[in-house]
Amino acid sequence: MKNEDIYINGDGAQIRAWCYVDDFVDCLMRCIEDPKAIGESFNLGNARAVITTLGLAQTVCRVLNSKSKILFREQLSADIELRIPTVEKTFAILGFKAKVDLEEGIAKLLNGSNKIIF
Repeated sequence: MKNEDIYINGDGAQIRAWCYVDDFVDCLMRCIEDPKAIGESFNLGNARAVITTLGLAQTVCRVLNSKSKILFREQLSADIELRIPTVEKTFAILGFKAKVDLEEGIAKLLNGSNKIIF
């Protein structure tokens, strides 16, 4: 939003399933409050928000009409190239499914929300 440079460590080809903070908190609260979650572990993500780190930076610039430059830095350590969680168990036990799509979450920032955590 401030047209500041966006730095990416490595080449930006890492693939992630980004999850908007409101969805994350919703799932976390279900884990805390639902007795069926006791002793279980869950994956959390948004299957509709799978994109590379570079793609995320480009989408942020496009959706926010930002003039930010995307700059690359040396990768500081080894990174997992592909991180897309399987969320079927989370839905089956907790009934959780991410609601906020990637571009919608980015747009929420533009519309006055101060949350940009994915």
